[in-house]
Amino acid sequence: MSKLMIVARVLNWALLLVFFVAIAGFISFANAYGFFLAAVTAAIAWFCYKHNRWGYFAAAAWALACYQLAKQGYEFQSIKRHVMMVGFILVPQVL
Repeated sequence: MSKLMIVARVLNWALLLVFFVAIAGFISFANAYGFFLAAVTAAIAWFCYKHNRWGYFAAAAWALACYQLAKQGYEFQSIKRHVMMVGFILVPQVL
């Protein structure tokens, strides 16, 4: 296996790990809004796991949306800095 494929697999698993952490965080809201966000994140993670190109596009859009929500102070108040850093890293990674 080439080094490029190894790097691609590692980055894909890192992306999936970020999604699983996000799903757990959204479920911890324990309300309908959190469950909806967790379901959307799980669907995007599933498409990324299947290496669907639209899944990666949706992952970039989802990361940008989370970044903007944290930046404008609408969501993620206690972990604002972390969400913004991860969102900033994920957008170019998945595109």
